[in-house]
Amino acid sequence: MEDGCSYMGTYRELCKHVQKKHPSANPRAVDPLHAYRWKRLLFRSSLQDMICSTTSEVMRRLFSLILQFDEIMAASREGGDRHGATNDNLLPSANAESTDP
Repeated sequence: MEDGCSYMGTYRELCKHVQKKHPSANPRAVDPLHAYRWKRLLFRSSLQDMICSTTSEVMRRLFSLILQFDEIMAASREGGDRHGATNDNLLPSANAESTDP
């Protein structure tokens, strides 16, 4: 990305501007920590939707157990507590030096 460029416009106009004025510009890499958290959010959201939409008590309990298991596993991976808080310093991407603003 070109940090010094102050161009503003719609997404389509921005794409055209980048191709025309900054042909060698590359998009920033996705932070693995943000990608992991996004995927986890989508997973948990899908499970919560299934819990709300199912009429079977057995399935509700199963989905609830899966959510609890996910919380425990995420806490052990991320070094946080069981309520979703994390210590980002324990994650590899949080310690990496970043040039992104």
